[in-house]
Order: sequence, then C-alpha cells, then structure tokens
Amino acid sequence: MINRQKVLLTLYTKWVFAVLVLSQLFFDYTIISQVAIVLMCIMTVLVCITEKRFCFSVYFIFALLFIIQSYIFSVYGISINSETSLAMTKTLVINFIMALAIYNYVVIYDNLEESLDVFAAMSVILTIFIMILSFQSILSVRLGSNVGFTVLGKPVSFSPNSIALIAGFAYLIYLYKYNNTKNQTTLVAMFWLILVVLLTGSKKGILLVVLGTPLMNFLLGSDKKFKNIIISLIVVFGLYQIIINVPMFYDIMGQRVESLVGMVMGGETGDASSNSRSSYIELGWDYFLLRPWTGFGLDNFRYLPDAYRTYSHNNYIELLFSGGIPALFFFYGFRVYMLIKLFINRNLNKINGFLFVSLLIMMVMEYAFVSYFDRIFIILFILILSGYELNKKPNISTEIDYPHVVKEIIY
Repeated sequence: MINRQKVLLTLYTKWVFAVLVLSQLFFDYTIISQVAIVLMCIMTVLVCITEKRFCFSVYFIFALLFIIQSYIFSVYGISINSETSLAMTKTLVINFIMALAIYNYVVIYDNLEESLDVFAAMSVILTIFIMILSFQSILSVRLGSNVGFTVLGKPVSFSPNSIALIAGFAYLIYLYKYNNTKNQTTLVAMFWLILVVLLTGSKKGILLVVLGTPLMNFLLGSDKKFKNIIISLIVVFGLYQIIINVPMFYDIMGQRVESLVGMVMGGETGDASSNSRSSYIELGWDYFLLRPWTGFGLDNFRYLPDAYRTYSHNNYIELLFSGGIPALFFFYGFRVYMLIKLFINRNLNKINGFLFVSLLIMMVMEYAFVSYFDRIFIILFILILSGYELNKKPNISTEIDYPHVVKEIIY
C-alpha cells in the first residue's frame, strides 16, 4: 500500500478510536456504541493487514479462560439463571474482541500518549455535556443524577459515581501530562475535573483524587519527591476544607465525605449507602463460601434474597460469587502480575509510574464498584496494558509479523 493510503488509514483509525471512546461514554450499550465497536474492529483488521503485524498478550488468554468458564457454567446448569449468565457471557465476548482491537491499534501504532489524550479529552467533553444539562439543578442534586435521554427507544442515563470515576481517571492523565510538560493549560482541565468530582458527591471520586494525587506526584517527581508530597497534602487538605466549609459542596457531599473519613478511621459510617453496600458484600461473601470453586453464575447476584435486584457493588465479591476462586484468578491474575512488574520498573520512566498508579487506583476503586463488564473501564485498562507492553523489555507479548511469520512468545 502506498504511503498516502497508509497515512489516510492511520488518520481514519485514530478518528474511529475517538468515536469509540466517545460512544462508550455517551451511548454505552446502544446501537451507536455497537456500531463504533464494529468500525474499530474493521479498522484494526485493516491496520494489521497493512502493517503485517498482529499483537497479542498473555492477558487475553486469562480473559478467554474467564469467558469459557462462564459459558460452561451457564450451559451445564451451575448458574442459577443460565439465560442471564449467557447474556453476560455474550457481552464479555464482545468486550474481548473490542479490547483486542484497541490493543493492536495502540501497540502497532505505538501511540499510547495520543490515545491517553483522546480518552482524557472525550471525558472532559462528557463532563461539559453533563454540566450543561444539569445547570438548573447543579447546586441541589448530585451532578448527573437527573440527566437522561433515549437513543432509538433505548434509555441512556448517567450515574454520579461513574461520572466521578471517569473524571477522576482523566484528572490523573492530565496530572501525568502536567508533570511531563508543565503546560499551564493542563491545570485548567485538572481543576475543572476536580470541580466535577466534587459536584457529583461521589466518595469514590474524591478518594480517587485524594489517593492518586500524592502517589502520582511522588512517583513522577524524581528529584522533588518531598516537595511534591507536601504540595499534594496541601491540595488534599484544601479539598477537605472546601467540602466541609463551603455550603454548596457540603450539601452535595459533605456528609458523604464525613462518613468516608469515619469509615477509614474505623468508626460507624452513618451513611445509608455505605451500610447497604457493606450488607451486599457480606451477602455475597456468605454465598461464595457455599460454592467457593464454582460460584452461582455471572450477573446472578441480583436474584439473591435481600439483593433487591441489584449487584454487589464490589468487583471482587461479584467475581467470587459469580465464578468462585477461578473467576477471581482469571480476572485479576495478570493484573496483579502487571502491577508488580510496573512497581519494579516504576523509576525507569514517567509513563511506568503513571501506569502503576492508574492500575493500583483502579484495583482499589473496584472494591466499591463492579467493572468486569464495563466497557469504558475496559478501554482504560487496555490503554494501561498497551503501555505496559510498550514500555518493558519484550517478555510477555506474542507478536506475529507477516509475511515472515516471526512469532515472539515471551514469559
């Protein structure tokens, strides 16, 4: 293929990736997001053919085992509701294909930094959109709680917690960018995203910012670690004071933050939401002990007595309940390995430090929400995985390079 055609293919694929991220943020599980996934897969196939490369990671073996386990348990009656489990298995297959396409796009083009920029920029666009639609009630309810619309008859709504987590991870990306470039305009995006997190009233969101800021500054500021820690603590203390002492923020999240602090300090939360989530975790754990090696099938927690047709609000418990110890291992085994390797190599360059903090924060946050099927967080994880593979000595990826059929399998 001539150079001009390659340039156009590269450009179109980048546009499709941006559309994919935007569709998962705005129109998740609608026909729009499904079309975006199909387009991304088509463009990635063209890229693989054009570049004569196909990239693979051991992570995808773990993901495939997770899917196979779910399918077997659904078909052979281990799941307490086979229809529900099969539907979730189908979702996992689609997510697997999407993840493989994104991984190849990022690794083949070696454009992790640009892909992170796209994710962060699309997240900012989402928050601006939510802020505009919520303007009249912005000081009376949690940001995003009253925003919704329909797409071809399918309702689309936004959770304040999801908005806060998306804004929080975008904030970490911009914090990493600022540590790299010292670009002052990046600070504007960072302050905007912190404001969004505050207005959502999300404990998970504020915890993400509180944990991520000092960790990121400590790891990325190689020659000014002490100074960066002091600045981060000042930022965290300032945020706490704003939340507690500014009425508009206290009304939205003051009591929630106080309950979070109380929980961390070992006291009673006094928060109905936290108490409900704790009861779901206990419920899921009790049932897991009944079937520690098989579980009860994916997405079946909702059918338990006292589950009130909802999920466990904890990714670890959800996996243990759904597929037992094997499901937890298939999902987190490679993630833990990555986290250890990134920690060991954290000082090799700034991107490794960023990837380590992002993966660590993601795994901490998953104690309070279920993410194993959530596509926007799968996209974020695949960006972390791609960065891990691109910034290490070749020892875990599989890459097939045609036409010479050179296969590199490393452990």
